[in-house]
Amino acid sequence: MKFSLNENVSGSVIRRLREAGHDVLAAKESMQGESDTEILIRAQTEGRIVVVVSVKMRTFVFRV
Repeated sequence: MKFSLNENVSGSVIRRLREAGHDVLAAKESMQGESDTEILIRAQTEGRIVVVVSVKMRTFVFRV
């Protein structure tokens, strides 16, 4: 599976997903400072599942 993780997802979660063979794009590694909207657009374009640790973004996602 392909995942997009926001900046607040812990390194241990990133590591475990990768160890399980998943394609992980972690904001803290390559998208730091991008807006929530930019992260969501990139995830949609690449067919990724978005994983967030953020009440603000969760509310935003449910509005989409």
